[in-house]
Amino acid sequence: MKNSSIVITFAILLLLFISSCSHTAKENPDKTAGSQTDLSSEFLGQESSPDQQTIPIKKRHTFKEISEVITDSTANSWLDYKSNSLWLHFMNEGILDVEYSHECWLSYPYKIENNQIIVYWDNQIDSKYNFDIVKAIHEIDKKYIGKPFMTLELVNDTTLQANYLLKHIAQKINQSSIEKRTFFPDHFTMSQHF
Repeated sequence: MKNSSIVITFAILLLLFISSCSHTAKENPDKTAGSQTDLSSEFLGQESSPDQQTIPIKKRHTFKEISEVITDSTANSWLDYKSNSLWLHFMNEGILDVEYSHECWLSYPYKIENNQIIVYWDNQIDSKYNFDIVKAIHEIDKKYIGKPFMTLELVNDTTLQANYLLKHIAQKINQSSIEKRTFFPDHFTMSQHF
């Protein structure tokens, strides 16, 4: 008997809740629609009418010049989608941070010249563990430190193409992975996370 009264009470509360929500939406239709419309117009920079109900969508990051890649503080992560575990970050002026995992970061100095980012070889590693890439980088002759290693250029509005000037270093490090990961890929795509 107690179980059936609990079920009946729950059903009544549920019906009251549903009718309350429906009643609020009928009383304030402009308020509900306006909040969604305002958000979408804020993200897209467009005016919209109060009777439109749209889902907020943020504007996609796109780039026309290589200088925009490093100066846009809201968009500084570039991803190798093939490995899905390798990111380029332009967080610090003049330094390209390459994230191979949360526990392994490499830092390379760079400069912009002829609409390209020129990255210079360095062996600056911040890693908790002695990963394959860490071992391989420690084996690279120190004479290459400060030499142009890679160039990055825009091939479209959201893709950077990497060209390796010291190909033997890129190949040696790419071949060092037991899991067959590519540490130095050919392309990076702007991560469109918000």
